[in-house]
Amino acid sequence: MIALLAAAQAVISVPATPAPALPPVTSGYSIVVARAVAQGDPIPIDCGAANCTSWFLGKFDQARTVAGVPLPAAFEARLEMGSPFISRYVLAMIVEALPDGTRRVRAAQGFHYQTGLACFDVADTSALTPPPGVERLVLQGRQLCVK
Repeated sequence: MIALLAAAQAVISVPATPAPALPPVTSGYSIVVARAVAQGDPIPIDCGAANCTSWFLGKFDQARTVAGVPLPAAFEARLEMGSPFISRYVLAMIVEALPDGTRRVRAAQGFHYQTGLACFDVADTSALTPPPGVERLVLQGRQLCVK
């Protein structure tokens, strides 16, 4: 019985090649904390390799905008993934508004269990100018973090 439970909880990791880097986002973005509820409708990304990632349509709820353009409490946005999440996760995200009215997640981070911070890679935030005085944004060295 224990072997069956362990097998049921096993996670299969499939290697995937990421898409080419996108240009930096400098306006029309939101920094938001939201729960990832579902991911589906993948659009394959042509990355020039055998196993490329895809743009999944993510559904998010319990959203709280930290900075930038306010987002509704529930929203959809495309996010680059190799496969859908196996559970619901609360993420800090940089969400870009596209000219056609859709949204794209440019960066997503989970919250560290000890520090309670979700820190973005410097490359994801170097072109952003976060508004001053936003309590939930902190700098850790050169990293922009959400608390």
